[in-house]
Amino acid sequence: HTTGFGFSVGDILRSGISLYGNYNLNRGNASEADTYYLSAGRNFGRLSWSLSYANFYNGVRFDANGTPQVIRIEMPDQQTFSSDWFLALSRALAFALDYSYLRQSGYGEHQFFVRLILRR
Repeated sequence: HTTGFGFSVGDILRSGISLYGNYNLNRGNASEADTYYLSAGRNFGRLSWSLSYANFYNGVRFDANGTPQVIRIEMPDQQTFSSDWFLALSRALAFALDYSYLRQSGYGEHQFFVRLILRR
């Protein structure tokens, strides 16, 4: 019961800027809320940066046994803003910074991740 619409435009006018968006129209008695996601990114060679906005949140939560569970939060007043930086230091080593802010009525949560990625 979901109809999805989306668009993607890469390297607009050779600027290195790319845009992406989608909208999911959900219908039915047991359906989820309608969702949308927008992002813009810029490639600076070895460095790339992206910004995004969505009305849902995807994440990972660990249960009492330490087992990871993927969660998806969708609410009418839900908003998630994020900014991601990725730097390829060499062919085998990369560094990433990810920030997101989850906002709901009367609640806000900041998340910040730093990753060092080693490829063999």
